[in-house]
Amino acid sequence: MTNVVIFIAGLAIMLLLMMKTKLGPFVCMLLASLGIGMACGLGTSKTVDTIVTGFSGTCKSIGLLVIFGTILGIYLEKSNACQRIATSLLKLVGKKNSTAALAATGFFVAIPVFCDVAMVLLSPLVKSVAKKSGKNACALGTVTACSLLSTNAFVAPTPAPLAVIAVLGLDIGTSILWGLPVALFITICVWAFTEFYLCRKPDDWFTPLEGSQTGGEEIAESAMPSFAAAIIPILLPILLILLASVFGTLLPEAVWRWESLISWATKILPWPSASWRDSSAWPGICRRRRGLPR
Repeated sequence: MTNVVIFIAGLAIMLLLMMKTKLGPFVCMLLASLGIGMACGLGTSKTVDTIVTGFSGTCKSIGLLVIFGTILGIYLEKSNACQRIATSLLKLVGKKNSTAALAATGFFVAIPVFCDVAMVLLSPLVKSVAKKSGKNACALGTVTACSLLSTNAFVAPTPAPLAVIAVLGLDIGTSILWGLPVALFITICVWAFTEFYLCRKPDDWFTPLEGSQTGGEEIAESAMPSFAAAIIPILLPILLILLASVFGTLLPEAVWRWESLISWATKILPWPSASWRDSSAWPGICRRRRGLPR
């Protein structure tokens, strides 16, 4: 029980350091880990060894996924793919349903792109849509930010779900199968709250922050990629991971290997028990297929 209290206190100190100091998240987590280990009586040496072992194990299991996910996010950021997805969805559903379009944009974009980066990229578009649709920019910003956070928190390959997968030893595809419906449910709830509550509030009900009315310039559509080029890099890795998990569950593990696949095929084909490479076996094969006695 004492260790649980120490752990909770360590988490509280870590969150306090993140919010009240300029130290980075990694330094805050490292300091909290050292404090929790020392307070639990592990000692300096064992605490450091435990932190190093846990960190190396996490990097071993999810390191490449985090790297490739970051590369994909940078591609979407630099190519203006996020803006293309939002613009295409807005054209599809219309300005009157801009809340739903921004919610769907946040749901898809946050899979490979960090939610804070995506919010900065989409901020000019949110303000432009607010002017054209007549809806409050604060309400549209709320639905965009919350939909980004929902996917970012539950769907890999973002770092937080990958860290949970590594600690619990889960299958990535299985976690995505569970994470996508949860994130979608949260996104729908946020859309309903924004559409039927926030958007019906008068403008003076909101309190915009200083400087929030200015932002980056809106990107011209000629500088954006096509919708297919923007959405395929997001959906293709998810589809491949899901297919690997599904087939890995349905098919026996031995079938994935080429040698075992050949062995499995020869068992179900009507070959005789003798090696079919042996020429002496071929007369028996021919007789049996013609219905003649051996």
